[in-house]
Amino acid sequence: MISIITVSCGNLTDLKTTLDSCITLFQTGIEIIVIDGSGIPLVSDYLQSLKILHKHIPIVFSSRKDSGIYDGMNRGLDLARGTHAIFMNSGDVFVNNGAIIDLCSSFSQGVLYYGNSLYHDNQSQFLKTFELRNAKSFMHHNSFCHQAVFYPREFYHANRYQWKKFPVSADFDFTLRCFLKCQALHLNIIVSDCELGGYSCQNPGRSYWDRVRSIKSNLGYSSAVLLLLYLPIFILKALLVGYFGDKPPISSMRRFKRKPGLTKPDS
Repeated sequence: MISIITVSCGNLTDLKTTLDSCITLFQTGIEIIVIDGSGIPLVSDYLQSLKILHKHIPIVFSSRKDSGIYDGMNRGLDLARGTHAIFMNSGDVFVNNGAIIDLCSSFSQGVLYYGNSLYHDNQSQFLKTFELRNAKSFMHHNSFCHQAVFYPREFYHANRYQWKKFPVSADFDFTLRCFLKCQALHLNIIVSDCELGGYSCQNPGRSYWDRVRSIKSNLGYSSAVLLLLYLPIFILKALLVGYFGDKPPISSMRRFKRKPGLTKPDS
C-alpha cells in the first residue's frame, strides 16, 4: 500500500484537484492522508463526504493548526501505514500514467523510488528529469522533486523532517538522509505535475543556506564549501529567471534540458 500525504491550509479548491487525481489514478492499493493546518470546518466536511463516497479507499485526515508545512508532513508520517509514502502538495497532481500503478504494485520494501516531474506556472510547462547517481548529485540545484519520491517505511517510520533545524529546506535534508541510508532506484516515468513557486522557491536565500548546512551535516565540510563557492552562480541564475520568466533564454534552456524518450502522458 502507498500512503499519499497531502498538506494543505484551507485551500479547498487545490485540495480537491490533488485528491481527485489520486482517486482517479489509483483505485486500490493506497491510503490518502490529509493534514489541514487551517482547522476550518469546510475542509473537514469535504473530507468526511469523500470518505463516504469512496469507502474502498482509506482516507485519514487531521484538521488543526500546526507550525507550517514540514510540521504537517511529520504529522502525516505519524499516521502513515504504507510500505512507501509520497507527498503531494495541495494543487499538485499525479499524471494519468498506468505505468505508475504497475510499478507501485511491485515496489520492494526498504527501497527509495523516485521519478520525473512536470513543472508549470500560468504561462508554461516543462519536464524535469532526475538521476541521483550518488550523494554528490544532491549538490546540484533541483536534484529531485519530492512529489515524485516514494519514501520507504523502513526510513520514514524512524525519521522525520527536521523543520526546526532546516525551516525552508527540510525536504532536501530528509531526502538526502533517506538516499544515504536506503537503496535508491530511478523510475524513468513522469510521476507528477507540480506548480512552480513552492515554499523553498519563495525563500531562495534561506533555502540555499539550509542546503549548505544539510550537506555539511551529511556529506562533510568540504562538500559544503564547494556548494558555497557555487552561490554566486546560483544568485545569477535566480536573477535571470526572475527577470526573463519564461522568455528566452530561460525557455530555450528548459527545452535544451528536456531529455528525449520522455513524453507527457494524457492527463
